[in-house]
Amino acid sequence: MYSWLWFDLGYTLVKTPREENLRDVLARRGTTRDAEHIRRAFYLADKFYMRERPGELAHKSERGMAHYFERLSDTLEIDNDRAIWREFGELSHRRAESGEGWVAFSETIGALSSLSDRYKLGLISNWDLSARQVLARNALEPYLSEVIVSSEVGIEKPDRRIFELAVATARGEKCLYVGDNYYDDYVGSAQVGWDCVIVDPFNGEGIPELTGVPIIHGVGELLTQLTIDS
Repeated sequence: MYSWLWFDLGYTLVKTPREENLRDVLARRGTTRDAEHIRRAFYLADKFYMRERPGELAHKSERGMAHYFERLSDTLEIDNDRAIWREFGELSHRRAESGEGWVAFSETIGALSSLSDRYKLGLISNWDLSARQVLARNALEPYLSEVIVSSEVGIEKPDRRIFELAVATARGEKCLYVGDNYYDDYVGSAQVGWDCVIVDPFNGEGIPELTGVPIIHGVGELLTQLTIDS
Protein backbone atom coordinates (compact mmCIF):
# COMPACT_ATOMS: atom_id res chain seq x y z
CA MET A 1 0.00 0.00 0.00
CA TYR A 2 1.39 3.39 -0.97
CA SER A 3 1.83 6.07 1.66
CA TRP A 4 3.08 8.80 -0.69
CA LEU A 5 1.97 9.85 -4.17
CA TRP A 6 4.44 12.14 -5.94
CA PHE A 7 3.45 14.13 -9.02
CA ASP A 8 5.06 15.85 -11.96
CA LEU A 9 3.62 19.31 -12.70
CA GLY A 10 3.39 20.18 -16.41
CA TYR A 11 0.87 18.08 -18.36
CA THR A 12 0.26 15.97 -15.27
CA LEU A 13 -1.45 18.51 -12.99
CA VAL A 14 -1.48 21.65 -15.16
CA LYS A 15 -1.53 22.55 -18.85
CA THR A 16 -1.47 25.58 -21.13
CA PRO A 17 -4.19 26.56 -23.63
CA ARG A 18 -1.74 26.02 -26.47
CA GLU A 19 -4.21 24.08 -28.62
CA GLU A 20 -6.75 26.88 -28.45
CA ASN A 21 -4.06 29.51 -29.06
CA LEU A 22 -2.80 27.79 -32.19
CA ARG A 23 -6.34 27.07 -33.43
CA ASP A 24 -7.16 30.78 -33.11
CA VAL A 25 -4.00 31.84 -34.97
CA LEU A 26 -4.66 29.39 -37.81
CA ALA A 27 -8.32 30.42 -38.03
CA ARG A 28 -7.33 34.05 -38.50
CA ARG A 29 -5.26 32.88 -41.45
CA GLY A 30 -8.11 30.89 -42.97
CA THR A 31 -6.93 27.43 -41.85
CA THR A 32 -9.20 25.20 -39.80
CA ARG A 33 -7.84 22.52 -37.48
CA ASP A 34 -9.86 21.18 -34.58
CA ALA A 35 -8.48 21.22 -31.04
CA GLU A 36 -8.05 17.44 -30.86
CA HIS A 37 -6.01 17.37 -34.09
CA ILE A 38 -3.79 20.12 -32.70
CA ARG A 39 -3.57 18.39 -29.32
CA ARG A 40 -2.28 15.22 -30.98
CA ALA A 41 0.29 17.21 -32.99
CA PHE A 42 1.67 18.81 -29.83
CA TYR A 43 1.65 15.43 -28.10
CA LEU A 44 3.69 13.75 -30.85
CA ALA A 45 6.17 16.62 -30.98
CA ASP A 46 6.54 16.56 -27.19
CA LYS A 47 7.15 12.82 -27.11
CA PHE A 48 9.74 13.01 -29.91
CA TYR A 49 11.68 15.62 -27.95
CA MET A 50 11.35 13.73 -24.68
CA ARG A 51 12.94 10.71 -26.35
CA GLU A 52 15.43 12.19 -28.82
CA ARG A 53 16.35 15.56 -27.29
CA PRO A 54 15.83 15.32 -23.53
CA GLY A 55 15.76 18.65 -21.73
CA GLU A 56 15.65 20.76 -24.88
CA LEU A 57 11.99 21.71 -24.59
CA ALA A 58 12.49 22.95 -21.06
CA HIS A 59 15.34 25.26 -22.10
CA LYS A 60 13.76 26.34 -25.42
CA SER A 61 16.76 27.15 -27.59
CA GLU A 62 15.93 29.06 -30.79
CA ARG A 63 17.20 26.25 -32.98
CA GLY A 64 15.38 23.59 -30.98
CA MET A 65 12.07 25.42 -31.09
CA ALA A 66 12.40 25.99 -34.85
CA HIS A 67 12.71 22.23 -35.30
CA TYR A 68 9.83 21.64 -32.88
CA PHE A 69 7.55 23.93 -34.92
CA GLU A 70 8.65 22.17 -38.09
CA ARG A 71 7.44 18.86 -36.66
CA LEU A 72 4.16 20.45 -35.61
CA SER A 73 3.68 21.86 -39.11
CA ASP A 74 4.28 18.47 -40.72
CA THR A 75 1.74 16.71 -38.48
CA LEU A 76 -0.85 19.46 -38.97
CA GLU A 77 -0.15 19.65 -42.73
CA ILE A 78 0.35 23.40 -42.70
CA ASP A 79 3.11 25.63 -44.03
CA ASN A 80 5.99 26.01 -41.60
CA ASP A 81 5.64 29.79 -41.65
CA ARG A 82 7.68 31.69 -39.09
CA ALA A 83 4.96 34.35 -38.99
CA ILE A 84 2.49 31.74 -37.68
CA TRP A 85 4.78 30.71 -34.85
CA ARG A 86 5.66 34.31 -34.02
CA GLU A 87 1.95 35.17 -33.78
CA PHE A 88 1.34 32.01 -31.75
CA GLY A 89 4.09 32.97 -29.32
CA GLU A 90 2.79 36.52 -28.96
CA LEU A 91 -0.78 35.34 -28.35
CA SER A 92 0.38 32.74 -25.82
CA HIS A 93 2.40 35.41 -23.99
CA ARG A 94 -0.50 37.88 -23.89
CA ARG A 95 -2.90 35.27 -22.57
CA ALA A 96 -0.37 34.06 -20.01
CA GLU A 97 0.09 37.65 -18.80
CA SER A 98 -3.68 37.91 -18.35
CA GLY A 99 -3.80 34.74 -16.26
CA GLU A 100 -4.38 32.22 -19.06
CA GLY A 101 -1.00 30.52 -18.83
CA TRP A 102 -0.52 27.30 -16.87
CA VAL A 103 -3.88 26.18 -15.51
CA ALA A 104 -4.94 23.03 -13.66
CA PHE A 105 -6.71 20.31 -15.60
CA SER A 106 -10.42 20.26 -14.78
CA GLU A 107 -9.98 17.05 -12.73
CA THR A 108 -6.83 18.04 -10.84
CA ILE A 109 -8.26 19.74 -7.76
CA GLY A 110 -10.95 17.13 -7.20
CA ALA A 111 -8.44 14.30 -7.58
CA LEU A 112 -5.87 15.84 -5.23
CA SER A 113 -8.55 16.64 -2.68
CA SER A 114 -9.78 13.05 -2.62
CA LEU A 115 -6.31 11.51 -2.73
CA SER A 116 -5.02 13.71 0.08
CA ASP A 117 -7.54 12.08 2.41
CA ARG A 118 -5.74 8.75 1.94
CA TYR A 119 -2.15 9.59 1.00
CA LYS A 120 0.56 12.16 1.54
CA LEU A 121 1.10 14.05 -1.71
CA GLY A 122 4.28 15.58 -3.07
CA LEU A 123 5.64 17.22 -6.22
CA ILE A 124 8.89 16.62 -8.10
CA SER A 125 9.16 18.86 -11.15
CA ASN A 126 11.68 20.11 -13.68
CA TRP A 127 10.62 23.77 -13.66
CA ASP A 128 12.02 27.26 -13.46
CA LEU A 129 11.53 29.64 -10.54
CA SER A 130 7.91 30.26 -11.52
CA ALA A 131 6.82 26.85 -10.18
CA ARG A 132 5.62 28.21 -6.84
CA GLN A 133 3.58 30.88 -8.61
CA VAL A 134 1.92 28.24 -10.81
CA LEU A 135 1.07 26.16 -7.75
CA ALA A 136 -0.31 29.16 -5.84
CA ARG A 137 -2.31 30.52 -8.77
CA ASN A 138 -3.99 27.15 -9.24
CA ALA A 139 -4.56 26.57 -5.49
CA LEU A 140 -2.53 23.34 -5.53
CA GLU A 141 -0.22 24.09 -2.60
CA PRO A 142 -2.62 23.07 0.21
CA TYR A 143 -2.67 19.49 -1.08
CA LEU A 144 1.11 19.05 -1.31
CA SER A 145 3.12 18.09 1.76
CA GLU A 146 6.44 18.47 -0.07
CA VAL A 147 7.50 20.37 -3.21
CA ILE A 148 10.82 19.65 -4.95
CA VAL A 149 11.62 21.87 -7.96
CA SER A 150 14.69 21.40 -10.15
CA SER A 151 15.55 25.12 -10.31
CA GLU A 152 15.56 25.30 -6.52
CA VAL A 153 17.66 22.20 -5.83
CA GLY A 154 19.95 22.32 -8.89
CA ILE A 155 19.09 18.79 -10.08
CA GLU A 156 16.80 17.75 -12.94
CA LYS A 157 14.92 14.52 -13.60
CA PRO A 158 15.82 11.82 -14.50
CA ASP A 159 18.86 12.28 -12.23
CA ARG A 160 18.23 9.90 -9.34
CA ARG A 161 19.42 12.53 -6.84
CA ILE A 162 16.24 14.58 -7.21
CA PHE A 163 14.21 11.48 -6.39
CA GLU A 164 16.51 10.69 -3.47
CA LEU A 165 15.47 14.01 -1.92
CA ALA A 166 11.91 12.70 -1.94
CA VAL A 167 13.03 9.32 -0.61
CA ALA A 168 14.55 11.11 2.37
CA THR A 169 11.25 12.92 2.97
CA ALA A 170 9.23 9.70 2.74
CA ARG A 171 11.48 8.02 5.35
CA GLY A 172 11.11 4.52 3.95
CA GLU A 173 7.39 4.71 3.23
CA LYS A 174 6.18 3.28 -0.08
CA CYS A 175 5.91 5.80 -2.92
CA LEU A 176 4.24 6.01 -6.33
CA TYR A 177 5.27 8.57 -8.95
CA VAL A 178 2.83 10.03 -11.49
CA GLY A 179 4.13 11.89 -14.55
CA ASP A 180 3.73 12.30 -18.30
CA ASN A 181 7.32 11.77 -19.46
CA TYR A 182 8.51 8.16 -19.62
CA TYR A 183 12.16 9.17 -19.99
CA ASP A 184 12.23 11.57 -17.03
CA ASP A 185 9.50 10.19 -14.81
CA TYR A 186 9.39 6.41 -15.22
CA VAL A 187 13.13 5.95 -15.79
CA GLY A 188 14.04 8.44 -13.06
CA SER A 189 11.73 7.10 -10.37
CA ALA A 190 12.65 3.48 -11.15
CA GLN A 191 16.22 4.24 -10.06
CA VAL A 192 15.04 4.61 -6.47
CA GLY A 193 12.75 1.59 -6.66
CA TRP A 194 9.44 3.42 -7.06
CA ASP A 195 6.47 2.33 -9.10
CA CYS A 196 5.30 4.83 -11.71
CA VAL A 197 2.10 5.60 -13.60
CA ILE A 198 2.28 7.59 -16.83
CA VAL A 199 -0.39 10.12 -17.77
CA ASP A 200 -0.88 9.67 -21.51
CA PRO A 201 -4.09 10.69 -23.30
CA PHE A 202 -3.04 8.92 -26.52
CA ASN A 203 -2.24 5.50 -25.01
CA GLY A 204 1.49 5.56 -25.66
CA GLU A 205 1.40 6.48 -29.35
CA GLY A 206 4.95 7.06 -30.52
CA ILE A 207 6.52 5.68 -27.32
CA PRO A 208 7.23 1.96 -27.75
CA GLU A 209 8.89 1.86 -24.31
CA LEU A 210 5.48 2.30 -22.68
CA THR A 211 4.48 -1.28 -23.49
CA GLY A 212 3.60 -2.84 -20.14
CA VAL A 213 3.84 0.46 -18.25
CA PRO A 214 0.68 1.51 -16.36
CA ILE A 215 -1.07 4.34 -18.25
CA ILE A 216 -3.89 6.64 -17.19
CA HIS A 217 -5.50 9.39 -19.27
CA GLY A 218 -5.60 11.88 -16.40
CA VAL A 219 -4.99 12.09 -12.66
CA GLY A 220 -8.67 11.56 -11.96
CA GLU A 221 -8.25 7.92 -12.98
CA LEU A 222 -5.89 7.40 -10.03
CA LEU A 223 -8.89 7.27 -7.73
CA THR A 224 -10.15 4.13 -9.42
CA GLN A 225 -6.74 2.68 -10.29
CA LEU A 226 -5.43 2.80 -6.72
CA THR A 227 -8.64 1.27 -5.38
CA ILE A 228 -8.26 -1.63 -7.82
CA ASP A 229 -4.56 -2.15 -7.02
CA SER A 230 -5.11 -2.07 -3.27
